Amino acid sequence: MRVHELRLVETEPYRRGQEYGRALAEQVRDSAERYAWAFGELGVDAETVARVARESFAQLEAWAPTQADELRGLAAGSGARLLDLAALNARTEVLAHAPKEAIECSTVVRLAPEGPMGIQTWDWHAELVPDAVLLEANVGGRRVRTFAEVGMLAKIGTGGNLALFLNILSHESDARGAGVPVHAVARRILEEADTVEEALAIAEGAPLSASTVLTVLEAPSAAKPAGDAASIELSPAGVALVRGSGGLLAHTNHFLDPRLATGDAASTQSTTDVRLAHLESVAAPVAAAARVSDLALAMCGDAGAAAPVCMRPADSPNLADRWQTLITIALTPGTGELHWHEGTPAGIAESGFQVFG
Repeated sequence: MRVHELRLVETEPYRRGQEYGRALAEQVRDSAERYAWAFGELGVDAETVARVARESFAQLEAWAPTQADELRGLAAGSGARLLDLAALNARTEVLAHAPKEAIECSTVVRLAPEGPMGIQTWDWHAELVPDAVLLEANVGGRRVRTFAEVGMLAKIGTGGNLALFLNILSHESDARGAGVPVHAVARRILEEADTVEEALAIAEGAPLSASTVLTVLEAPSAAKPAGDAASIELSPAGVALVRGSGGLLAHTNHFLDPRLATGDAASTQSTTDVRLAHLESVAAPVAAAARVSDLALAMCGDAGAAAPVCMRPADSPNLADRWQTLITIALTPGTGELHWHEGTPAGIAESGFQVFG
């Protein structure tokens, strides 16, 4: 996976999208094409993809018009079709229609008096992401930095006083109407929120057709000397706030809120329970981590590269079975930095993190 660093200078949304598109035109078009292929491989027909793309973009225009303008600019700058980019940015909403649910990602946060610090693995299909982007944008005077597939506006990142991680979820209420892309919710939180409460309010105001969990970390302040952190579980059935305990906040790919958990639709093939149990078992080394590199090793625990959070692809002809940890990202809110390593957290002991900041 080639990770491109792109620092945009344009501040007007349409022109910012154009700048993005022109800088990575070939990669944007390739990303859109690969996802169009993958949706079919995962069981979503082209007509459904197009319908979800149109509906989600219409919702985006109403809920976050500046993001819609940025996507228009991205299409113009890259030469990609706007509908294809709408589908790419609504990939979670499209995947909600797939017969095989997505299975990906583990997040753990150290809660400490000096403030929260977190790390996430991003587990996905390597065939879909030969290129990814570390994107920096000036949005209303705020510096937003995010990691995402090329052609998307946001995923994991930082903005203002917050850092944000994203894990996919599945709920029985998914795919029953039109909704804002959950990745657009993440982007708007990075653009506007400085507290967990503000992030929650943004999430609660979004019409949804798919589920995810956004784990947000708030930097220490006079009002909150230890900062704050919480997982915001989103679904069409409702939004819930999940807190950590004992110095640990962890999330994988199933609902933890008791009410939403009754409608959980995580795949029976998912290792989400195993991965969460592992993260809970390493609470002590996580709590003792002083640096992000310590946190990466603590995430693996004594199992090291064999830890269940270090995903390797199955030897299978089916795309749905081929998962691997493509990147590990660590964030400390308030620093504006993304510490990243291509591969599993176990590899950080040898090669360390790179820093985008």
